[in-house]
Amino acid sequence: MEQRKFSAARVFVQVTLASLAGMLLGGLFGWGAAALAPGLFAKFFPWEILEPTGVAVVLGAFGGTLCGGALGAFAQGVELLASWRAQSTPANIPPGAAAAPSATDRPAS
Repeated sequence: MEQRKFSAARVFVQVTLASLAGMLLGGLFGWGAAALAPGLFAKFFPWEILEPTGVAVVLGAFGGTLCGGALGAFAQGVELLASWRAQSTPANIPPGAAAAPSATDRPAS
């Protein structure tokens, strides 16, 4: 497995790109939901000044930004844990092989 170096710029860019992708997908979902059922959002927002489609797009984009950023941060955490685990395995033991038994693994006689 290739070891990648972690830097603040790399983590920032990846989480930001995940947030932007979430914003785009959330906004598209909100627009699609408002296009299919425009009366649905009008029930939640009784103000006449707000357009239901615009509210749906903004709420979808906001929720998508939060979810995308959380997913990007989670992915960075998983990658960090995987790299720590790869560094902690001894080089002389191949992956999947059992380690030699220790003194605590042997049954007492």
